[in-house]
Amino acid sequence: MAQVRIEVIEKVVTMKEVGQAFLTTKSLMAYLGGVSRYFLKDLRETGELPYYKVRGTILYKVSDVDKLLKRNKIT
Repeated sequence: MAQVRIEVIEKVVTMKEVGQAFLTTKSLMAYLGGVSRYFLKDLRETGELPYYKVRGTILYKVSDVDKLLKRNKIT
């Protein structure tokens, strides 16, 4: 079976003054394994995933994404 390699190159914005990394919608989709924009929109609208909007660009704090994943971990 052929091995498929996907490389995603996306800018990660880092706020050095607070030491937090942020992801754009596109980079978060890749970070979560290819989820859709609609999935992320649903998480925003239900309040499950906090976000920031700067001049029309939606940003997600990596630590908030990691908390969401931990809350929804099934053991």
